Amino acid sequence: MLQNPADDAPRGEAKVSPTLLEFDGVSQTYLSRDGELVPAVRSVSCSVQSGEFISVLGPSGCGKTTLMMMASGLLKPTSGRVIYKGRELTETGSDFGIVFQTPVLFPWRTVQQNIELPGEVRGVPAGKRSQRARELLDLVGLKDFGQRMPYELSGGMQQRASIARALALEPSLLLMDEPFGALDAMTREQMNLELQRLSIQLKTTIVFITHSIAEAAFLSDRIIVMSQRPSRVLDIVKIDIPRPRDIDLMASDEFGAYVNDLRRLLDRSGEPS
Repeated sequence: MLQNPADDAPRGEAKVSPTLLEFDGVSQTYLSRDGELVPAVRSVSCSVQSGEFISVLGPSGCGKTTLMMMASGLLKPTSGRVIYKGRELTETGSDFGIVFQTPVLFPWRTVQQNIELPGEVRGVPAGKRSQRARELLDLVGLKDFGQRMPYELSGGMQQRASIARALALEPSLLLMDEPFGALDAMTREQMNLELQRLSIQLKTTIVFITHSIAEAAFLSDRIIVMSQRPSRVLDIVKIDIPRPRDIDLMASDEFGAYVNDLRRLLDRSGEPS
């Protein structure tokens, strides 16, 4: 059966959780092709608690993906430290699940075979990884599509398969880089509901990159609001709305107040510090 990596307290209920991930004065500078140093992220300090759904919100090109790559261990900070479970992060591992902007499914493998791939790479026995894949297919609403090829699925279904693959090794931390950005508005709303359901059911810690204010407000426990590049943390906004949340919430005054506050923050994101 699927294992929940956190406690049984429902989301939205006050609880004390250990710090899972911490950015300690993290900066990232790139060397351009013409030899110029280009700052992308500047002295970011914030933390993510175990079981939280955290969104990183900011304008396009502000360094959100760079921050995620450092969180995953795939990119070393130019300065500062990324601390995971109390230790400085130096490499990525099986404790992370990553979902990218596009599903990146292997077209020559069935949907189930794609979901089994992380277990295959890690040497998980065939029977165990097959059982896990079937459970995840059911969890993401693709129970009858395991033997289909990726091209036979819609964009939203492919992204569900991608999420299932990221959960294959029961990660403590799920990193998601604008996973619904290429979907149409109605499919994106449905995927937001599905992701909320998964986050409540599994209680996996999620860091979600987005430039959609409404999406961040709908999904998150807290939102890290980033400035334009070189990005810094403008504010960390807590969304104090009980879960589960439905789409009708977006028409409420309470939700609108959060959206307006976030928009005002982003409107001044380019002002000098």
